Amino acid sequence: FNFFGYSGAHFPPLYPALAGGLALITGSLLKASDLIYVTAGALLVLPLYYLVRSTVNATAAWMTGLAVALYPALTSGVLAWGTMTEPLYLLWVGLAVWLLFLALDRTPSRTREVLLLGAALGLAYLTRTEALVLVVAMFGLLFVGRLLRGDRFLPVVGRLAAGLAAFMLIASPYLVYIRGEPAHWNLTGAAGMAFVSMTGLAEKDPSAFDRSTWELNPVSGSTELAEVGEVYIFAPSSETEPLLPALLS
Repeated sequence: FNFFGYSGAHFPPLYPALAGGLALITGSLLKASDLIYVTAGALLVLPLYYLVRSTVNATAAWMTGLAVALYPALTSGVLAWGTMTEPLYLLWVGLAVWLLFLALDRTPSRTREVLLLGAALGLAYLTRTEALVLVVAMFGLLFVGRLLRGDRFLPVVGRLAAGLAAFMLIASPYLVYIRGEPAHWNLTGAAGMAFVSMTGLAEKDPSAFDRSTWELNPVSGSTELAEVGEVYIFAPSSETEPLLPALLS
């Protein structure tokens, strides 16, 4: 999408793509987003049910499925402020956790679960970029876990490489796109921005929050657009704020 003439790269594309596609059928973006909430929230029951059934028992699995099915934020939309992508994101994360359990539990280890894990994390990343942290955590846990179970080093590395390749294949269109738009990748920019903006709220200073999230829109040093009052969503001054300097300051 374009925001005041700039191609948007802050928000990942999967949820907007699904909502836009469904809107062509439903005739309404609101109905399309509600359909995503209901479908994703309902499907989340499945990986959590099978995960709990495998690790606890059938009774606990049914209780988990019922709790997820009746939780409004996963079936009818997020009730509080947010990016409104939580149900879809949690579907991919729940699927990834279940696949991680299978990849750790089954002996001998199979490449299929690792490939599917990478694909699920790729879809999660296309929904919310926070999934990048899960990629490191889950593949790291899988690496250590399989070695502790006595698997040979090279086959473990080979399966992990295949899983990471599946992740990169799914995530690559977005990675290539953001590389071409702002011309650089930044692993900590969003975290730094979140820290700066949330600090204003924590200190009961709404103006500090506003300064970090909204700013007049400069274009090539000109104040023409700024004079007509157009603004950025997420001010560039906080959008490029690295997390570590923000914490130290």
